[in-house]
Amino acid sequence: MAREQEFGTAIGIGVAIPHLRLDLLTSPVLAFGRSLRGIEWNAPDGIAVHHVFLLAAPSGASDLHVQILASIARRMAVPEYRQQIISAPDSPALLRVLTLLAAKKL
Repeated sequence: MAREQEFGTAIGIGVAIPHLRLDLLTSPVLAFGRSLRGIEWNAPDGIAVHHVFLLAAPSGASDLHVQILASIARRMAVPEYRQQIISAPDSPALLRVLTLLAAKKL
């Protein structure tokens, strides 16, 4: 929480990407959470967060860590993609949407 107060991970447009590096990991781990109501996250644009991508990456994978963060940010900058996530009616549909978005070339 102290780190979040110092340097927030909400990027605006309803998206937050909290991230960390861990010595014990050998490959990145990404978790996703969706809030239909929204979460106050001290976003730069004041918009509540609806999409949370939690990224944990190996300590030595700085380049990969940054690439993943950038990839998420690029995709979430597209309003249609955010709407597809919000509109997914259940977990299986949400997983399909996220999988398709991950595969898109940007």
